Amino acid sequence: MPSRVWSHVCNYATQGRGGMVSIIEEFDTIGFPSMPAHYPFFQVASKWEGSEDESFVYGVRVTTPHRAVLYEVPGQAVTIRKHVAFAQPASFLVSGFAGALFPEFGEYAVELLIDNLPVHILPLYILQIHTA
Repeated sequence: MPSRVWSHVCNYATQGRGGMVSIIEEFDTIGFPSMPAHYPFFQVASKWEGSEDESFVYGVRVTTPHRAVLYEVPGQAVTIRKHVAFAQPASFLVSGFAGALFPEFGEYAVELLIDNLPVHILPLYILQIHTA
């Protein structure tokens, strides 16, 4: 099974031609004045290491504070490859969520899935902010 090196919830993530990864505006908290609330776009970026040519199915899902599935990115087949920018065979994976609607305040979970099983959870706090 591959091992997670790092994961980020962010507004944008990309990998350049030389393998360098850019993570833009990483966050774990979003504030809204009222509910329900829309967040226009966010991504979940992860780096995974494993054996050369190791294959697995990677997915991401977002659950509500009550652990109901809110959004899920269908699993994608991934094969670990050796890349000049990484010391070990690795894969950089990004999943995007457009027009997310959060129904309530609380602690959401961004679940990273390998072969449809959760292997890591990133908390995402949706908090109320007060405007003047």
